[in-house]
Amino acid sequence: MYSPEFQSIDVILSHFVHQLDFDVSVSTVQKSDWLVFEWREISWSYKTVNYRLSIYPNFDTMDNLISWNFGATAWYDTESSRYHIHKKFLAEVDINYLIEHLESSLFQSHKYLNAIEKDRIPKGLDFKRH
Repeated sequence: MYSPEFQSIDVILSHFVHQLDFDVSVSTVQKSDWLVFEWREISWSYKTVNYRLSIYPNFDTMDNLISWNFGATAWYDTESSRYHIHKKFLAEVDINYLIEHLESSLFQSHKYLNAIEKDRIPKGLDFKRH
């Protein structure tokens, strides 16, 4: 079961997703490496560009969750490189602030991503060839 905060987030995300006129994927699976934490991601592709809206945490040096971020990312790959752009719309905020501002941030970030032209996405890294 998800936390009450993420239940609220899921309602907001569902409302947003139902207003879109294209198909998206919504991920609600908890992340886990050495820590388990809740997060959310909406992703889709258009032509050859991938898009993602993400809610993800920040941790302190003792692996305690200390704040939350909401960001928008666009990227695509070529044979030798990844092109990538990311913008945080909410940075290092507490979960209640994120919930209060999520709906407007979703629409702002979607508008931001729609305005990005593929040739304006900067090169992020080159793939190593072995």
